[in-house]
Amino acid sequence: GIENTFHGEPRYSFLENFSLFAGLDGAKEPVDLGVNANFGYRLAANLGLPFFESAGMGIQLGAAFNYARSAQRVLHFVDGTVEHTQVFTTAGIFRRTERGLNWGIAYDYRFDDYYDRIDTAQWRAQAGLPIGPDNEVGVWGTLRERGTTAALVGLPFTVRPLNQINFYWRHIWPNDAATRVWVGLTEDHGRFSLIFPGEPNVRHPICFGADLLIPLNDSLALFGEAQFITPNDSGTISATLGIAWFPGAARLAARNRFSPYQNVAGNASMPLDLRR
Repeated sequence: GIENTFHGEPRYSFLENFSLFAGLDGAKEPVDLGVNANFGYRLAANLGLPFFESAGMGIQLGAAFNYARSAQRVLHFVDGTVEHTQVFTTAGIFRRTERGLNWGIAYDYRFDDYYDRIDTAQWRAQAGLPIGPDNEVGVWGTLRERGTTAALVGLPFTVRPLNQINFYWRHIWPNDAATRVWVGLTEDHGRFSLIFPGEPNVRHPICFGADLLIPLNDSLALFGEAQFITPNDSGTISATLGIAWFPGAARLAARNRFSPYQNVAGNASMPLDLRR
């Protein structure tokens, strides 16, 4: 079962629900204008804290920094862009129970320093039903809160997070590794390209992805996250893989009652659409 206060006296420890992550990150999405992709690194921190401990309610706070170099040279020739830096922040509330529905609601903010400065925000929610001690099935999705405008060499765009809904299955394996897979739908997204600017929007794109957490020892775990939104030429392809540090609690992270219920926002959970 889930650790921390379900049975007996509370055993909450601050350090058990804190993690630092460092790894590689690659992404391509509509905001790349059909002419670029990004590859670099990601640093992230995530923290879960009890809010109403006896009821299993907690809060989560997280932030991440991504730095990438352009994987293609088109933007470099257009306006000199060769770097892409991103800052993500996530703040939310969640509740885990031994029986019944688990849920979490978070607010995500994203800032991009790219060919323009872009700031956007969304709401993200997840609800899951435990099936025995090792499985959970449910739904997670996002709702756009704020978009913005951007421009490249005087050409204006509307940039906004993509609304999406996904159905998932999470499983905890005998070695305390946790995997989650999902499939779902996003709203229609733009297919604008600097090379082929007249293409229509993509209708009814499919979304699928996965994340994993594999403890390596008492303090370190392998963490990965990936998401794909069709079609592959103008949709979203994003992946992160690296090492997460849990101070003495990597093997407990998958079951801790007050571990953050949702990952820190990133390109996989907050892709940006672009419209003319």
